[in-house]
Amino acid sequence: MFKGILAFIFIFGIIVVIHEFGHFYFAKKAGILVREFAIGMGPKIFSHIGKDGTAYTIRILPLGGCVRMAGWGEDTTEIKTGTPASLTFNEAGLVTRINLSGKEYRLQDRF
Repeated sequence: MFKGILAFIFIFGIIVVIHEFGHFYFAKKAGILVREFAIGMGPKIFSHIGKDGTAYTIRILPLGGCVRMAGWGEDTTEIKTGTPASLTFNEAGLVTRINLSGKEYRLQDRF
């Protein structure tokens, strides 16, 4: 019985990691700042801040995961002096997107 529970947790953990990595991968490809890539829920067991500013976290309850992206909830982004940024404007001249990822997006690349 114990082996069965352990096997379930292990296989479920692999599925969660793959699922959450999908969110993480496509957010990064779209230029979205990822604040945290977490496996598990509840209190943190381990946390590491990567070079890209993402917190990679393992939490105590192996029941799911989370990819927390910038702009969700009460998230605020501090833009430091010298940070490269590009702006996208609409027809009225209002900013519709602020890109802080360092990737260059051109209008012709989107169509």
